[in-house]
Amino acid sequence: MWFRETADKLATSIVALGVVLVTSTPLVAAQEAAGSSAGHNWRVERESQTLPDSSELTSYTAVTRALSPSGEQVPSGQAAAQLQVSFHPRFDCSPAITLSFPANLVGKPPADDTLLPVLLDGQPLAWPVVVDTIDDRVSLAFVGTVDTSDDVIRKLDIANRAKVGLEEGGYLAEFSLLGSRVSVREARRQCRYHQPREWVRPVKSE
Repeated sequence: MWFRETADKLATSIVALGVVLVTSTPLVAAQEAAGSSAGHNWRVERESQTLPDSSELTSYTAVTRALSPSGEQVPSGQAAAQLQVSFHPRFDCSPAITLSFPANLVGKPPADDTLLPVLLDGQPLAWPVVVDTIDDRVSLAFVGTVDTSDDVIRKLDIANRAKVGLEEGGYLAEFSLLGSRVSVREARRQCRYHQPREWVRPVKSE
């Protein structure tokens, strides 16, 4: 029981901290892992940051970019909304689900604990968020326990499209979920098999 409660709190803490990770490295494209068509627009990235105590914070993230009005994925050279499912070895690979938008497209960000209007294949999904603004992007992270986050991931697995609306600013993003299942599974697998860098706790001076 203690372990589950601790993992739940850590999952929420990851979201609330709004940590910026650097050194992003693609690991596997969804279409390569599944042998699927080029319409599967998900990929997996490994991101890491060296903290002030010289330890390393790493995440494995399944990510996709929003679709354009024509139904194609927005090119990587253009600012676009993103949907991400991340796993952190340091926090027992608890899932963190995040929507990220270019700040200029959002307008006034929603308040924390806002229920975003999210549709999965036309079916509404309760999506409470905590909000963070980093540089020129607004991050809307799903707030929930490990169990509720896993339930959202299962819903993403079986759906084909996700639509996200923001009441403030009137911006609507649509994501293809084809390829999400294999990419999220791969990100979680990479997290669980993560080999941490050797680290020695610094000695405190008297």
